[in-house]
Order: sequence, then C-alpha cells, then structure tokens
Amino acid sequence: MRAAFPTFEGLNFPPVAAGTLAMTWRDRAFSRPLYTHQLSEGTLRFLWLATLLQSPGLPAICMIGEPEVSLHPEMLSLLADLLREASQRAPVVVATHSDRLVRFLKPEELLIIDMAEDGAASATWADSLDLDAWLDEYTLDQLWRMGKMGGVDAHRIHR
Repeated sequence: MRAAFPTFEGLNFPPVAAGTLAMTWRDRAFSRPLYTHQLSEGTLRFLWLATLLQSPGLPAICMIGEPEVSLHPEMLSLLADLLREASQRAPVVVATHSDRLVRFLKPEELLIIDMAEDGAASATWADSLDLDAWLDEYTLDQLWRMGKMGGVDAHRIHR
C-alpha cells in the first residue's frame, strides 16, 4: 500500500457497535484516521484489488472486470505487478478496454479478443503476432490503439 500511497501508515478495525467493526485508514498526512466513507473510490478499489490479489487463498480462477476503473493512472504499473504476482498462484483473467493498463503488460500476457459481425469471437495472444519491429518504436498500448493487434472497436477508433 505504501508503494501506491507513500503516506499510508496502516489500517485499524475499531469496534463501532456490539459485534461490528469499522475500518479506518491511518495516514501521516492526516491527524485523525479516515473511515472508509471518507476515502476516494480509487483508494478503496486499489485496497480491494491489493487485498484480493495478495490473498493466499485465491479462487481456482480469478476473473476481474476493468480493474483500472477509478484508479489514478500512476497506479496501473503497480496493478500490473500485483496481477502478474497473483497469476503465479492462480489463473487471473482481466477484461479491460484500458490502453493505459495494456501499456504495463507484456505481449505474452495480452490476449486480444475480436468480434466478427456475426457475433463470433476470436482470440489471439499478442506474442503470436509479428510485433518485434513495431515494439522497437512503439509501446504495446500504442500498437493496440493503432489497430496493429486487432481488438479495435468503434469506440476506440473514433475517440
């Protein structure tokens, strides 16, 4: 958590009612602990993802939809590292439309899904494409945006 939030000190779980605990966030930047309703959505999401991905008891397969939502772009590198580390313990499948997250992946970690007009889907691993010459000049996310790997939809083309 300190890698993402340098002033983070820790979490506490004070009792708030009989048998009920709250969670507070201790931070050097604040004189009092913050309760979860005082934290940003991105902070809570990163805390949830870090907790899930570092859990020793990951499910048989871990599927996460758009984990980058509400995260500051600078946290995406940390998220990619957490995903990579978790995938050593269990298969991790992430669905994303975020070129910013793709920037921090390796071609062998990226599966591109294309949909045909008839609704049929095809999947291609990025490392099976001839990208070496392209990767000398562009990042993986740039190649994705340029349509060099497929997976291009109308929303991305017309931004």
